[in-house]
Amino acid sequence: MKHKYSFGNDGRFVANFNIDLINAFNNNSVLTLNTTKYRVTNTIATTDIDPSFNSAVSTPTAILNKVLNGGIATQIQQLQNGGLPSLTGRPNPVLSTYGLPSAYQAPRLVRFGFGLTF
Repeated sequence: MKHKYSFGNDGRFVANFNIDLINAFNNNSVLTLNTTKYRVTNTIATTDIDPSFNSAVSTPTAILNKVLNGGIATQIQQLQNGGLPSLTGRPNPVLSTYGLPSAYQAPRLVRFGFGLTF
């Protein structure tokens, strides 16, 4: 909110007053959630889907078709239980912070301003 007040004989002096009120009701809403599900890896490599895939000599068309047609249920299960070849036998537990809030709305901010133009 702004307000100007002119004064002087010819109105050439101006006093400016303003107030900015951000998050007036001090709402503490969640803005983002932690979407990283697993501790070790959150990806499935092309070689996990097709062990004979070589990116230097082939295109991932067959792999993409498999992904888009829902043909990677086995790999998703392996991602969850640590059985993917790219994990090399390491467990892949779910993060304890998965799905929890990671950012909140900023607290209430009130800013007053004053200016004088002459």
